[in-house]
Amino acid sequence: MNKNPIILLFAVVLMFTGCTDAWEDHIAVSANVSQQSMATYLAQNTDCSQFAALLKETGLDRQLDSSKIYTAWVPDNSAMTLVDPLLIDTEDEKKAFVLNHLFVGRISALSGGDTDSLLMLSGKKLLYQPANALVDGVELLINKETAVKNGVVQFVKSPLTPRLSIWEWILQAAPDLKFVSFVKSLDYWYFDVEASGYLGRDDNGKPIYNDSIVVLRNQFLQGVADLSCEDSLFTLLVPSDELFEAHFNRFEKYYRLDDRESNAVPTARDSAFIWLNVARDFVSSGAQMNLEAPAILRSVAGVNVPFDPASVTLSYRASNGMVHVVSACELTAADKILPMVIDANLQTVFSTKSNYGTPALSYRERANALNGYDVVLDNHSNSDTDILDGLVVQGGIVNSCRYRVKIRAFDDFGKSYRYSNSLVALQQMVGPVTIIRNPVDYSYKELSVITNKLTDDSDDVDYSSSYYVTVPQGTYRPLSDAAADEVDLGSYNFRNADYAFFRLVPLSAKMAVTLDYIRLEPILED
Repeated sequence: MNKNPIILLFAVVLMFTGCTDAWEDHIAVSANVSQQSMATYLAQNTDCSQFAALLKETGLDRQLDSSKIYTAWVPDNSAMTLVDPLLIDTEDEKKAFVLNHLFVGRISALSGGDTDSLLMLSGKKLLYQPANALVDGVELLINKETAVKNGVVQFVKSPLTPRLSIWEWILQAAPDLKFVSFVKSLDYWYFDVEASGYLGRDDNGKPIYNDSIVVLRNQFLQGVADLSCEDSLFTLLVPSDELFEAHFNRFEKYYRLDDRESNAVPTARDSAFIWLNVARDFVSSGAQMNLEAPAILRSVAGVNVPFDPASVTLSYRASNGMVHVVSACELTAADKILPMVIDANLQTVFSTKSNYGTPALSYRERANALNGYDVVLDNHSNSDTDILDGLVVQGGIVNSCRYRVKIRAFDDFGKSYRYSNSLVALQQMVGPVTIIRNPVDYSYKELSVITNKLTDDSDDVDYSSSYYVTVPQGTYRPLSDAAADEVDLGSYNFRNADYAFFRLVPLSAKMAVTLDYIRLEPILED
């Protein structure tokens, strides 16, 4: 194919003359341009000699003399007078201070741009707001910005002193409060299998490792929120001692691992569990950087927690969020003790049981079922005496209180898939079951039959010993009206906070069981 060489030449000229990028535009309008490296420019600029001296002392000047591109936010000598000498007392502190002013990459406030969270070489993230001429809330001296051979030097009105993370604040700077002591007490030593280097097993079958590496972990960081993580933002409300104890006393009845009827006073095991469940709802995702935060903060556990700025007695802006010490938080049981839905999906089906053969479990796609699927467990046996032993579903951890039990299920197939008979009503008994655990490793050993009785709200009327629910025939209503499909089975008093297990058993042989979900509504004592 022939092409006109004049046209090609014209296109090339257009390509190279019409693609001036934003950085070239910036250089074109800026009078502050240097062909020196960043390290040389700072060393020769008498206005920032103190910061340059720190660069040289920490050896970071050599890094800024390379071809790698950097942006530096530099406090001049006037700004350096604001630095507390105790914050740059050691070599490590000096290096952390300097690194908190350095970023890999080219950023110009003169070129504008959107607000961004920048990861500095210190490992801390700073909020950069070029439209407001701010970095980490500190004013940028935009007119002094200078382009150098390997990056950009921006000047700041105050030093960007490294902030503690929320976890560092708890360990190093928090007031002596019971909440702080409790969270710190959750440390434990963890054997790091991967770091120890698994080599195989010896003649007795015991694992062999190259080394034994144990690391210090914290149960709060592992199980509630990693307050040490610089890649996430949190708001931590630290309750006063009086508030922390008041929440313990208010909610202790709902977090009993040991039977409350046998232990009027919480056991040591109970107390640790209660404190943890009280503490977890003082953490929410996102940084509420000032006292104009919403009146309700949603905790990492999904609880709506009231926040009153008037109750704040101390605030600290951390590198990964905000801490407020508070003296009041009017959290109610209705806020904290939430309903639970056990959805009949692959994650919640714990087991299928049959006293003969293997029962057939089917996940059926249904547009108006919760998450689009419900479950049918059909009998394998053709015998008139072999009754399906049950479908068992597992929910989350219930609280130690009474719940109303509601079920949503529809029969649109007859008696069963295998032995369809639309003239026989599908009936199933539903009830909570007890887990028998291995006393050595506390693993699940076996399930009970349905011995836990569903009753009315006073425990006086037993529904479940011979109570079979007739599964309605028809189809699901839209999810917006799902509550209208639910059948109320009565209530059950969970005396221990533990995982909830429910078993569904059919009335007769050659009969299936089916389920969309079970909903548990807490019946609160206050």
